[in-house]
Amino acid sequence: MQTYFVCNFNNCEMMFQKSTSLIVHYWRHNNVRPFKCNLCNKGFTQSGTLSRHNRAVHKIKSTVSLTWEQVEAAAQKAQKTQLQPLTQLVLTP
Repeated sequence: MQTYFVCNFNNCEMMFQKSTSLIVHYWRHNNVRPFKCNLCNKGFTQSGTLSRHNRAVHKIKSTVSLTWEQVEAAAQKAQKTQLQPLTQLVLTP
């Protein structure tokens, strides 16, 4: 039995195997970007994308650190902007 998490935002209906992947996906819908570049203030939904940005644009290696409070604040911001409830879809073979 496989469990999927389904995006309900404006009939998007994308499915993810991890709830955290769905949360990051919601951030994209709501333009929530908790990972900020310290040099140009550009925001990203994932720490790896920020690291790649720093290497490519600023030619530096970066260590991304985000406090749990910052992650929770980003999630709350997403909830205020039409974040719909998490839907689980269970598929049986």
